[in-house]
Amino acid sequence: MVTESPDRVNEALVAINGTGRRALAELRFLLGVLEATGDSVPRTLMPGRVPDLVEQTRAGGQPIELVEDGEQPDMAIGAHLMTYRVVQESLTNAVKYAAGRRTLVRLAHTPGWTDVEVTTAGTADGTSESAALRNGGPHVSGGRGLTGLRERVEMLGGEFAAGPRSEGGFRVHARIPTGGSA
Repeated sequence: MVTESPDRVNEALVAINGTGRRALAELRFLLGVLEATGDSVPRTLMPGRVPDLVEQTRAGGQPIELVEDGEQPDMAIGAHLMTYRVVQESLTNAVKYAAGRRTLVRLAHTPGWTDVEVTTAGTADGTSESAALRNGGPHVSGGRGLTGLRERVEMLGGEFAAGPRSEGGFRVHARIPTGGSA
């Protein structure tokens, strides 16, 4: 279990951090390509896949279930990256604040939207208290985290919500417009 091994928590965070850095580097490259050519980005160059991110985090010891409903439509690069980024930030927070607790990642696809939901279970004693919620609300490291995600999702025309669940744990939900063909 993750909570019994701080080294595993550290390994999971390092893996997520590395994945995020690679995704940002790929994004910078892709945006440069788009800016220079005006062409669409080939699917083979799309950064990061959610199932890979889930598997990397699971390998670090966090119990995660991935559920994907519907078939992923063609997505604009910004929508694809935002979907990945919401899951990445949510899993990073799950490892930091809910280590060892069951985590569910659900992607629900429709032709115009992708809904992303990441939930963590409450504490072992059934209380909803989480380190992320102490002293007045969800903490955002460096002023980016969840607040930055909300801003970016809303800039795409989507919706974002994050907060404690009544039964304990935490929920992040984003509804991201697919933006048509990538």
